Amino acid sequence: MPAPIPAEPLPPMAPVDPAPVPGFKVSRPPRGLRFLVFGRAVPTAFYGILVWLQFHFFLSVASTAFQLPSALNFLNAGGNLFYLVFSIIPVVIFFTRPAPKSYLGSFPARFAAFTGTTIQLLIGIFINIEKGQFQGPSLYPSGDVTAYIKALAILAGFAFAVYALAYLRYGFSIVPQATSLATGGPYRVCRHPLYLAELTAAFGGSLQDSHLLPVLGFFALFGLQLMRTRYEERLLRYHFPEYAAYASTTKRLIPGLF
Repeated sequence: MPAPIPAEPLPPMAPVDPAPVPGFKVSRPPRGLRFLVFGRAVPTAFYGILVWLQFHFFLSVASTAFQLPSALNFLNAGGNLFYLVFSIIPVVIFFTRPAPKSYLGSFPARFAAFTGTTIQLLIGIFINIEKGQFQGPSLYPSGDVTAYIKALAILAGFAFAVYALAYLRYGFSIVPQATSLATGGPYRVCRHPLYLAELTAAFGGSLQDSHLLPVLGFFALFGLQLMRTRYEERLLRYHFPEYAAYASTTKRLIPGLF
């Protein structure tokens, strides 16, 4: 009886492509001078300006807290301090980070990233200017209760943001980029703890201010951050096959709910 002919090995299976997302386009990151300018210098300068503005806001709020000591004033000073630290960390990250593996260069991904970041920074400015200035009409009355909710939400939000940003380090970016995969620390709480922290602080600010523009800004920020999570997760699934298992056991944005 002739010996059986060994079966030829099957060709390797192509990776399963996740569900398509409109505007998905993986691009090579800039290198050389282009990376130094757009990957380091521009974002470093952008956050450097934010640090300068927030530093002056913090001095004003801290001065008020020491001149008129109260629990609310010290909570406000603490929230502004964490916001200042939150603004300083990206300066260090962008100035020293290596080039990413790839990034999403499509217009929808860039639009969601830059618009979401801008709205977040504008809300940070709105919560530090006098109520009613450039904020539109008042939507509902605000008082001591909303003032304490605002202060606690901003303090907790930016304190958690500092923790998440310090843990993420070089994985932080404005446009979705693939640098490293984070699944521990704050990323055990949800898949996007930094967005959760920013939205918590933005909710507190918009709730207390009670004016039209900050409230609209919060809802716009929420929608844009959801868009950013889709693009970022698409890129992470593309580069890190283990991300699917992590995503199946960890909520996207709101722990225990969503």
